[in-house]
Amino acid sequence: MRLVFFAAACMIVTACGVSLGSEDLGEGDIDAPRGARSSDVDDTGSSETTEPTPTSDEGDPGTPVDAGAPETGPKGPLKAFVSSTLTSGNIGGLTGADALCTNAAKAAGLPGTYRAWLSTTAVNAIDRVTADGPWQLVNGTEIAKTKADLAKGSLAQRFDKDEKGNTPPPAEDRVWTATGPDGTFSAGDCNAWGGTGGQGLVGESEQTDGDWTALTNEACTEVNRVYCLQQ
Repeated sequence: MRLVFFAAACMIVTACGVSLGSEDLGEGDIDAPRGARSSDVDDTGSSETTEPTPTSDEGDPGTPVDAGAPETGPKGPLKAFVSSTLTSGNIGGLTGADALCTNAAKAAGLPGTYRAWLSTTAVNAIDRVTADGPWQLVNGTEIAKTKADLAKGSLAQRFDKDEKGNTPPPAEDRVWTATGPDGTFSAGDCNAWGGTGGQGLVGESEQTDGDWTALTNEACTEVNRVYCLQQ
């Protein structure tokens, strides 16, 4: 009787689809991966996290904050000096004269680059000046506020200090220019400052009127100074 009851019970369990064996478990019931946490998934289904987009002070995403363009060029008043070097009219042309000025400034510890106040038949001294001042001697004395002041016929103060701050002696204070009081070519450029034949126009550094740039003509074999202006 007991055997019949046990057999009947086994038939009922089998008919209902109940199994106690592991071989009947579905494939998806074994070692199924854990679902990703909601914090790891974005709206597009990606599991990568993203950083917030940086914004500028105005709140415009991705707009860099303007730090301002770097400043260039000389700061403050520009330097001016009469060269301590004496040279004949054969200076090496305008290029050689500019180099004389720049090298003298560098040796004296002065900043920037310089142009010589010289004209030729082809170019005027005032047109070679690219800055607009003001210009000061190395001791701080202002000789001209603007480029226009250099060509108005007179200076505010004497242009009489060299790059070292020394004043040329009266016997050696003449300066090659070939330039009239208005800043243009006047006469005598010693073959465009490349020779010793003929004559060259000189100024005198102790003068403040038009004679500072146009005093008299001298033989190009003479030795004189050069006016130098920072640009």
